[in-house]
Amino acid sequence: MRYEIHSKDDLSSGAILTVCFPEEDLDRKALYTIQSDWPDFLLPFRYRSVDGMAECTYQLGNQIKLQYRYGDRSPKEYIRFWGQILKPLLECADWFLKPLSFVLEAQYLYTDRDGGVIRYLYVPS
Repeated sequence: MRYEIHSKDDLSSGAILTVCFPEEDLDRKALYTIQSDWPDFLLPFRYRSVDGMAECTYQLGNQIKLQYRYGDRSPKEYIRFWGQILKPLLECADWFLKPLSFVLEAQYLYTDRDGGVIRYLYVPS
């Protein structure tokens, strides 16, 4: 399913993304698994229920968009880069996550400042 992602910048807390969807679409098993053992490849988010809707709020903190890190790379760096991109999609079942719930649009892929970890926006639905 496709859900609308709302972006907001706040001076006190930085950039925030919000996704709302019907609560009956919530994948509780994935949500509870994530909350108990957060995978490093997911952006942290808070979940709350509001009037029958599930609301997930992602605070970006010091994350930057992956698309801003493009540039010339050595072949080894490209292999490492694509490994980082694909590994979470291949191993997500370990956390009861569904590959189709990852937001795969380039503008919603993030990394830390040093480019060490690529993080996905995940909508538990």
